[in-house]
Amino acid sequence: GAKIERSAALTTKMSLTGSKRRVEYGDMVVLYRSYVRLFTGLMHRGGKVRTPNGLFRHDDLVGRCYGERVKAYGKGTGISALLYPSPELWTRALTHRTQILYKADISWILYELRLRPGCVVYESGTGSGSLSTAIARTVAPFGHLHTFEFNQKRVDAARQDFIKNGIDHVVTVRHRDVCQNKFPRLVRTSSDGSTERIGVDAVFLDLPSPWVVVVSAKDVLREGGRFCSFSPCIEQVQRTCAKLDQFGFTDITTVEVLMRKYDIRSKKYTLPATTYKVVDVTDIEKFNSRRNAEQQSKSKKQGRKRKRGKADGTENDDDGDDGEAKAMDQGASDVDDDDGSNDTNNEKTTKKNDVGKKRTRMMARRSDLETTEPVVVFSPMTNARGHTGYLTFATRPIQFITT
Repeated sequence: GAKIERSAALTTKMSLTGSKRRVEYGDMVVLYRSYVRLFTGLMHRGGKVRTPNGLFRHDDLVGRCYGERVKAYGKGTGISALLYPSPELWTRALTHRTQILYKADISWILYELRLRPGCVVYESGTGSGSLSTAIARTVAPFGHLHTFEFNQKRVDAARQDFIKNGIDHVVTVRHRDVCQNKFPRLVRTSSDGSTERIGVDAVFLDLPSPWVVVVSAKDVLREGGRFCSFSPCIEQVQRTCAKLDQFGFTDITTVEVLMRKYDIRSKKYTLPATTYKVVDVTDIEKFNSRRNAEQQSKSKKQGRKRKRGKADGTENDDDGDDGEAKAMDQGASDVDDDDGSNDTNNEKTTKKNDVGKKRTRMMARRSDLETTEPVVVFSPMTNARGHTGYLTFATRPIQFITT
């Protein structure tokens, strides 16, 4: 096919809050090799993305459509998908400066904080920016996230990541220890120069001592605003809940979010012999006839064997009685041409065949219950992610004025 023309006039800015069709210089792209092998690169002239499966040149990627499969340069055998970045992909591909939250916890936090476009959020504990990126996409384009981090190096790294992902207009990251200096109050300046203090819609804490910040969080929250704290230890949760209750928060709840993956596949299998199966009358008659013939054949063989044993003098009467008991335990009737036991068996079989005129339940052997159509079965994966932490939620109550 014709070679794609790389135009220098591409100016659409990439952002995690939007979408694009083609890759441009200055874009952050994700090379998706597998679920656990993702690589990112900020496109610039002469740049390269090195992966274990080959080298990808930025100049070869620019101009391609997102979603295409691209092959490594030169002798590289790697083939990856060229994906537009999203908060979910960024969570899996980012550089871990701290432990991060994953989509199970992130999705529940966004839901419980009741975030939507236009919300203003305070976050303390930026870390690697995994949750910050998801919040920014949720509150965009009219909302804003103010995130605070006490480590200056992590602040600088997070700021660069926000710029690369095109969400720096939605996120403001600051160097601040809110445990000692509290949250800053948010002020809005009107056109006439007057200032008005406003409350934020939600506060999220990822701190070793979240109970210390409860008072400051209440001070900056609007009435009806939501509070959330992430803590790995239950002792932290207990102290935080006690503090929230002391300062009048309501709807205090703590949850632990665990995500379990299931292996779903279609296969044929054999039901246990003790399983009942619903069949038609015609099937019952066929089954009983076949079972009758097998029992009679087995009984005749046992009878002939017993007679040969008596004739050879190798089996006494007690042995014969034991053989009969064993045969009866196995569900078979002994057949003796002289005592007429076949007639008794035939009477029992006739009574069984009369049971059920339309449909009935009966016990069948494994070979009679083997499925002919594939059955969808599922089982939990053995490598399920374990405990990450506890999420504590609360609401600042609305104060009603009584007259």
